[in-house]
Amino acid sequence: MREFDRRKAIREDRVRLRHPRIGKLLLAVTEEPQTTKNWATGAVGEQRVGAILDGLSQAGVVSLHDRRRPGTTANIDHVAITPSGIWVIDPKRYQGEVRKRDVGGWFSTDLRLYVGRRDCTKLVEAMDKQVGAVRKALGPEWDEIPVRAMLCLLSEWPLFSKPFELEGVLVTWPRAMRELLVRPGPYDAATVELIAARLDERLRPAS
Repeated sequence: MREFDRRKAIREDRVRLRHPRIGKLLLAVTEEPQTTKNWATGAVGEQRVGAILDGLSQAGVVSLHDRRRPGTTANIDHVAITPSGIWVIDPKRYQGEVRKRDVGGWFSTDLRLYVGRRDCTKLVEAMDKQVGAVRKALGPEWDEIPVRAMLCLLSEWPLFSKPFELEGVLVTWPRAMRELLVRPGPYDAATVELIAARLDERLRPAS
């Protein structure tokens, strides 16, 4: 949403500068570019997933939102510390049906993530750096804590779908995400809180 607001403000300033007399009218009768509106669409997905995660606190889940990846300008949308371990969660809201497709040839396998006609495999590949940042923030004393990646797609899922893994990343949807995160695990409430405090200290808010 910050990026949407930034792009929107830049466009408004540019239009008013170029057309001082009718700039306000032009802005009123024209829409934001699709590339700008996409940021607002994505923000809705992040907010929805964030609200779901916050609602799991009674089940022993502690969530951190919108954290800066150290040494970069990139952010991590959500980190959920649960009784079964840590999940790094990236929500996306795209139109179209979610599919795992093999686009390889007769003698090769090339599994890819598609949402509608869009090849979204890069979303899966991008999760590796986020998981690495969380693992580094934990430090060597928490090496045994599993840190896993989850891509939560607020899209259309075929009937009888099941979450699936692609390149070590779990691809799922909000309801299935909720059910997974509240599963019991080896870490009690005190340990979850301790881990969350460590990550909260080392992964600073992006804003």
